[in-house]
Parts: sequence; C-alpha cells; structure tokens
Amino acid sequence: MPLKDLLNAIEAEADEERARLQSESRAEAETILAGARADAERARERVLRAHAPATADEANRRVALARLEASRLEREVREEAFSLLIDEARSRLAAARDEPGYRDTLRDLMTGALAALPDASTARVNPLDETLAVELAREVGANVSVAPDPDVGGGVVLRSAGGRVVRNTFEERLATAAPQLRPWYGQRLRAIESSAVGL
Repeated sequence: MPLKDLLNAIEAEADEERARLQSESRAEAETILAGARADAERARERVLRAHAPATADEANRRVALARLEASRLEREVREEAFSLLIDEARSRLAAARDEPGYRDTLRDLMTGALAALPDASTARVNPLDETLAVELAREVGANVSVAPDPDVGGGVVLRSAGGRVVRNTFEERLATAAPQLRPWYGQRLRAIESSAVGL
C-alpha cells in the first residue's frame, strides 16, 4: 500500500477514534459543567435569599472556577485524544511492512533520501528491511552499503562519508507532520463539536 493510501487509511481510522473520544470527552465535560452549574446555581440561590454581597461574590467566584476547571479538562481530553491519534499512526506505520505496497513505499523513501544526500555511503534500515533495501539500492543505482539497525522502524537513514545524515523514516515523517496535524486535528474536533451541537 503506498504511503499516501496508508496515511489516508490512518486518517480515516483516526477520525473514527477521534469521534468516539470526542463524544466521550464531551459527555464527561458536560457532566462536569452540569455539576458545576448546579453548584453555582445553589450558591447563587443562597446569595439571593441572604442578600449578602459577599456571598454573591463567592458564587461568582465558584462559577468562574468551575468554568476554568471545565476548560482545563477539555484541554486535557483533547491532548490525550491527540496523543492517541499519534500512537495509532505509529502503530499503523509499524504494521505497514505487511502491506502489499510497502516495497514501493520503501523505494520512495530511499529515493527521496538519496535525492537529499546523493553522496550517501551507508543506508541504515530496520533488520526486517535489509534484504529489500539491498535490492532497492541496486534498482535505483545507489552505491550504498546497507546496514541493519533495529532503531529504524521503517524507512531509511542515509549517511555520507563526510558525516552528513538524512533521515527519511516513518517516525521522522510523523514527527515532522505532528505540528501541522495538531491544528488540523483541532479544526476537525471543532467541526465534530459543531455538528453534534446542531443535532
């Protein structure tokens, strides 16, 4: 499966997981907010009965604190959901080796790395990819020695004789994509929330 199809599959699965987590987190946040609102309303009722300004200030303070707590919990839930998304992407990428298009994906990663470092002398790959990487290096005309490295999950790490290194690995690509995924993910969650509110 080409990397693009794999990423699309990960995105679809992540959308489902995100929707489930968002639903759970929204229900939890609503429960907390409902409890906080009920507490605040009870405190406000006491204030109104007692006509005491100090109690009104306390009620307002409690409402403000409840809102802050709800916001904090929502941020935590969103961060946890984003971490789950990244973990799921890592898991799917780790299983990519078993997909039919993995050969093409590894070739693309290797040629991309070679384009960035044409004078590469060594290529480190996952031990499970060593044989395939040797084949692919021959196919693309790269004069590199292939070395197994269990720290490379998938993809290739090239090094030149001069010490320059190019990492074109799944993990590196995911780390590079994470800063762009975070705002995208936030927009998706807001869209899900908006559609849920409209139901």
